[in-house]
Amino acid sequence: SFLSGGEKTLSSLAVVFSIQTLKPTSWYLLDEIDAALDFKNVSKVSIYLLIQSTFCQIFIVSLRNNILAKAIHIIGVFRIFSGTRIISYRK
Repeated sequence: SFLSGGEKTLSSLAVVFSIQTLKPTSWYLLDEIDAALDFKNVSKVSIYLLIQSTFCQIFIVSLRNNILAKAIHIIGVFRIFSGTRIISYRK
């Protein structure tokens, strides 16, 4: 209870990816894991996730440029007028 939101996020990710080394899974869905992190830690996490993506697929919901800059494939979903638009970008 004495940890900040960013510290809780980093420790939770450490647990998840340590389990990944022991019992691998084929994909992860991570929803706004970077919301409580500062710029420096978002950069560290994005580099680590890029390395981990060689072993599994990682789907991340994020609005931070640091995460999006390292992504291999970006899918954007947004509402326009009365419909939904989907755009896709691949490096």
